[in-house]
Amino acid sequence: MLRATKVRIYPTQEQAEFLMAQFGAVRFVYNKALHLKSHMYRKHGVKLNPKKKIKPLLSVAKKSRKYHWLKQYDSIALQQSVINLHQAFDNFFNPKLKARYPQFKRRHGKQSSYHGVSVKVLDGRFCLWKQCKTRDYRALAKDTRKIARFRALRSH
Repeated sequence: MLRATKVRIYPTQEQAEFLMAQFGAVRFVYNKALHLKSHMYRKHGVKLNPKKKIKPLLSVAKKSRKYHWLKQYDSIALQQSVINLHQAFDNFFNPKLKARYPQFKRRHGKQSSYHGVSVKVLDGRFCLWKQCKTRDYRALAKDTRKIARFRALRSH
């Protein structure tokens, strides 16, 4: 049985900076994918499916000189931002939902990032992707896995 657990984390200064940079990378990928999709439709009349056409471009972008800095961030979170864009377009084209056209993400808006199985529990502390030993206010179950969502509640 799966169950959700909300946990408040107390990252170190270095980890907090990494989380904020992660939020920025997720926002960058979302905005770039939205720009690419909008541009291709406006200029060339080509409809790009973010899930099938844009998501594979992430691995190509990470190998390029211009976007090689994306390698240092969680790939699952970056892919999830493209999936979120796909869902935003599905909602926009669904007449029952009356959703507006997807907007570009802003730096000062709500920041969030989703991460997959790269979250592990070690001795009552849990390890994030590529960063480890974040303090936790209570012990977590040993089999914690699947999706973790991190939000910045207050940006300094």
